[in-house]
Amino acid sequence: GYFSKEGEGEEIEEKLKIIKPDAIIWNVLVITFSACGADNMALYIPYFTMLNLQILPVILVLFIIILTAVIVAAYKLVNVPIVKAFFDKQGDLVQLIVYVSLGLYVLVEAGTLQHLLLLIY
Repeated sequence: GYFSKEGEGEEIEEKLKIIKPDAIIWNVLVITFSACGADNMALYIPYFTMLNLQILPVILVLFIIILTAVIVAAYKLVNVPIVKAFFDKQGDLVQLIVYVSLGLYVLVEAGTLQHLLLLIY
């Protein structure tokens, strides 16, 4: 997204206006499942199959409460004028830095970078 064209955001907004909301929800679900689904299923299916069925509703309710609180807090934060102005101007760069940093962190914590360095040297 950081290397995308300048007016691409407006073009996407125009296309989103003509798409039915049901289609958007379905597309997001399909993209999320296909892009993030396999690793999440590999992690959570074994975890949830080992749980007692009485605790599963508690976990799901807590997940929904925490997710809702995080979304509301993020929404309120980005509507603070100074924060909104900053992210309107530098949001793409911040997103790029966060994702690259997170990716590097995962590679270091998993030992991937160390393993690659041992292979090279």
